[in-house]
Amino acid sequence: MSPLVQVRHLSVGYGRINPVVAVNDVTLEVQANEFVGLVGESGSGKSTLGFAMVRIERPPARILGGIISIDGVDWSTTPKQDLKPHRWTKVAVVLQSGMNALNPVTTISRQFRDVLVQHRFGSPTAMNQRIREVLQLVNIPERVLAEYPDQLSGGMRQRVGIALALVLHPKLVVMDEPTTALDVVVQWEILNRLKKLRAQEAFSLLFISHDLGVVVQLADRVMVMYAGEIVEVQDTENLVARPLHPYTEALLDIARSESGVDMNQRFLSIPGSPPDLRENFIGCPFAPRCRIAEERCLHSRPELLPVGTGQVRCFVRQEGGKVHGGPSA
Repeated sequence: MSPLVQVRHLSVGYGRINPVVAVNDVTLEVQANEFVGLVGESGSGKSTLGFAMVRIERPPARILGGIISIDGVDWSTTPKQDLKPHRWTKVAVVLQSGMNALNPVTTISRQFRDVLVQHRFGSPTAMNQRIREVLQLVNIPERVLAEYPDQLSGGMRQRVGIALALVLHPKLVVMDEPTTALDVVVQWEILNRLKKLRAQEAFSLLFISHDLGVVVQLADRVMVMYAGEIVEVQDTENLVARPLHPYTEALLDIARSESGVDMNQRFLSIPGSPPDLRENFIGCPFAPRCRIAEERCLHSRPELLPVGTGQVRCFVRQEGGKVHGGPSA
């Protein structure tokens, strides 16, 4: 069976003249009903990649090259206006801030109905039934339909956004940092709700986050992004047990330190900073921050190649260097 999402050699830049390349030659797939995490630091290009995949990139961002296929539709060359029938039905998006994503001067009920009417969902009775169904899926009482977004808590608004995304049975849902602005209790409530949703609604999920600790709680497979490139792809269990890329190791160490109960422990961080994408650089972009970097890493750029059941962009690990948390790869 063909993947639901196929991205081939996608590059995205900012600006017209000498564009800053924020997504560099990315190839990836998402299978039907698969939950995939896309993780990386701020500025890694993960949101730019997610937005470009579903063609909601905004100037000065523009696609420089590549192919995007979602459920057999070419999203890379089809004009954006011609993709409108596929939005909400094939692909839906949940943004970071529910308050910004929802219309503040329109009731929640009207926002659901606008989507359903635009896509000619069916009779008013069928619309009411579907609205009630998705509200139940995300555990929202029907009274909320008469309210405005500013009358709801941040967690409630985000659940409304998830319900709106699911209302037309999309095959792919892209969520960009959907829990970042929420407190920890509400964050985990939404993650647990998403886990339950996949048993009730068949859809694929691309979950974009800077927090690897959150991503591994939800995703079947994780893609790690750094400086505009995918540096590791593994199923979640193997990634947690045997991370391949040194950057992934560092992110996992940070996630573990932040989840500890010892209030006196020292939180970890990755020394240095990501590269400035406006500057041309040779070698591995992570090399200046990497604890296992070799001389060749400073002068040659590794490719994303298979290692075991995953993929990694690292010379040392491709040649069988020691894997954090386990024996040699």
